[in-house]
Amino acid sequence: ALCTSNPVFELWFRNHVARYLLALFLPSTTRQERTSLLFCLKMPATENGVDVRGDAESHDLFDPNLLSSLDFSRVTSMKNGVCPANPGECLVMRPLQIGDFDRGYMELLSQLTSIGNVDEAKFEGQFRSMQHSTGTHFITVIEDTRNHQIVASASLIIEKKFIHHAANRGRLEDVVVSDKCRGMQLGKLLVETLTLLAIDLGCYKITLDCDDEKRPFYEKFGYKCENTMALCRRIFS
Repeated sequence: ALCTSNPVFELWFRNHVARYLLALFLPSTTRQERTSLLFCLKMPATENGVDVRGDAESHDLFDPNLLSSLDFSRVTSMKNGVCPANPGECLVMRPLQIGDFDRGYMELLSQLTSIGNVDEAKFEGQFRSMQHSTGTHFITVIEDTRNHQIVASASLIIEKKFIHHAANRGRLEDVVVSDKCRGMQLGKLLVETLTLLAIDLGCYKITLDCDDEKRPFYEKFGYKCENTMALCRRIFS
């Protein structure tokens, strides 16, 4: 009663209890556990100026309801009832989460391209930056719940425009399926899902980059090569 009725004492109490508990358990706890403790005590939790506590939904990159609310009845390419709610046995489709660094997300991306030197701190910093850019990054993953590993992923990036009645442009990027899970329609499911999501988010077009070998795959979903010349100035690889 004293703690809740006296704001000054409440602040002093929370600060000192938090410092005591962190000092007591610091050697044997993970960073996520320490962050959760600070959240429970309703104290700021920052690292290098980045808020690592966030709100109640901060573990997800975006609202999971955006995926669950998609009208997948418009999709006819999937077989055996595969859909966002049922991607396969022991599989779940969801937004990227901040804990996915420990679930093999970066290792999965390395099957697609060079990822460079990305440690957990850099991953979390980039995750928070994307999360705070509300409505722009929709990285969707499929997790194997048997071993808690990410086995497929794709990214939808939204560019907000003034043209076309202030519509959005979508970019489909980084579509990758683990070499252990290919042939399970996971790539098709991700492309169909993020294409639907882009439409629901008001995109007037969705673009992607791929080599000639993969063009037939994307053409199945209505993507086609337009008579345009794409230029790129690569700074580093």
